[in-house]
Amino acid sequence: MSLVRWRRNRIFVWAAACLAGSVRAQEEAVVAAFEKGDAAALRAMAERDDPDPWVVAERLCAAGKHEPALALARASDRAALAGLRAY
Repeated sequence: MSLVRWRRNRIFVWAAACLAGSVRAQEEAVVAAFEKGDAAALRAMAERDDPDPWVVAERLCAAGKHEPALALARASDRAALAGLRAY
């Protein structure tokens, strides 16, 4: 394996780990805001594009946390989340 390819692979692995960590942190923040009934925090998280609310909601649903995922989808009137609310 060339040095360039090795570095590229290492950067990809590092970026994927960073993204996974931010999604996981966002999941925990959504659940905490949902449990507290903090609509402002949910709206702020739904308005962000990083991490993508679709990814966060999908992971929450996969973990069986459907109510927080629905609360995240309903927290914003963004057109990008219209499909998420229906999903």
